[in-house]
Amino acid sequence: MAVKGEVKSTTMAKQVKEKKVAKAAAPKEKKSTPSHPPYFQMIKEALLALKEKGGSSPYAIAKYMEEKHKAVLPANFNKMQRLPPLQASKKVVKKQPVEENREEGEESWNTREEEVRKKVQWKACSKSVKSPAAKKAKQSWLHRYILNRDVCIHGGGTVILAQRTQNGFRKILLDASAVIQDHPKQLKLYSYWRSSCSWRVRIALNLKGLEYEYKAVNLLKGEQFSEEFTKLNPMGYVPALVDDDVVIADSFAIILYLEDKYPQHPLLPQDLQKKAVNLQAANIVSSSIQPLQNLDVLKYIEEKVNFDEKLVWVKYHIGKGFTALEKLLEGYSGKYATGNEVYLADLFLAPQIHAAVTRFGLDMSQFPLLSRLHEAYNELPPFLAAVPERQPDCVKT
Repeated sequence: MAVKGEVKSTTMAKQVKEKKVAKAAAPKEKKSTPSHPPYFQMIKEALLALKEKGGSSPYAIAKYMEEKHKAVLPANFNKMQRLPPLQASKKVVKKQPVEENREEGEESWNTREEEVRKKVQWKACSKSVKSPAAKKAKQSWLHRYILNRDVCIHGGGTVILAQRTQNGFRKILLDASAVIQDHPKQLKLYSYWRSSCSWRVRIALNLKGLEYEYKAVNLLKGEQFSEEFTKLNPMGYVPALVDDDVVIADSFAIILYLEDKYPQHPLLPQDLQKKAVNLQAANIVSSSIQPLQNLDVLKYIEEKVNFDEKLVWVKYHIGKGFTALEKLLEGYSGKYATGNEVYLADLFLAPQIHAAVTRFGLDMSQFPLLSRLHEAYNELPPFLAAVPERQPDCVKT
């Protein structure tokens, strides 16, 4: 019996050995060489092209790479529409209480503002450091690439390429902020201090942390009809935004442009229904209320009818729009218009409510929801910095 067992064992060992030899002799399949440039090179190219102060977000980098190299990128390239938050150093970041109705991966303005104020320094996780939370998080290919390569993350998630040196420190290879340090302000906003349309754009710029040059256009002096300004907007309306060689007029178009190009602090939620409500609320203000209280309209009514009728006209149309907004936002509002995060609807509502109260003396007791939002907006630094009284062309009476 022992002999048979030994023979069987020898036979099996011989078969295993033959399989190993055959496997080693078989021609190895050659790995296909990527047709796109190295990821490090593409990220560096994106940073240089975007020229965003403090670096660019992973979303912006991925979007640029997709647009530039779409034909050669792999089929599993993620579009990076949503990004999980990067892991932060526990020494400087404290856990923030979770707010109700907050969507996964989103931060409140207050959290962002506090992080910026404390100058939180973010660091990419190395391969050897993986927290349980990091293992569970669904990370995109760009996050995995950034976290597993010698890349330094700082300033709330902005990206700077770096190389790990032998002594354990990181040597900066490319700092996107240094690229434009001596570059003049890229954005120019043509604005009038009391224009609610200009106001909503100022809020958007503040929320996204974008510096801009303020170009005052005095509507009372008719500067909006000057040759210089009508080249930017033939309609002669403010605001107008100039971003290098890109010129955009109309506040709605400007804000959507900023949302696409500068994705930090998203102004539209990922939830489709909530997104639609934001667009609808913004449209009620921009098409059914504000145009009817426009300077040209009020001036026409005053000339053709009388001064008193002008105020009656304004209050009627603002009241009609506010009634619709109260009904629309009733099932969605939280601390702000559509929840506990500031979104597009808030940018349009804040100037309109302020104008109704301070300029036209509308009785807000019949609009409790909008009155509550008005108080909430008055506590937000990006909103307060955009109010008419703080603009360089403000006329104090």
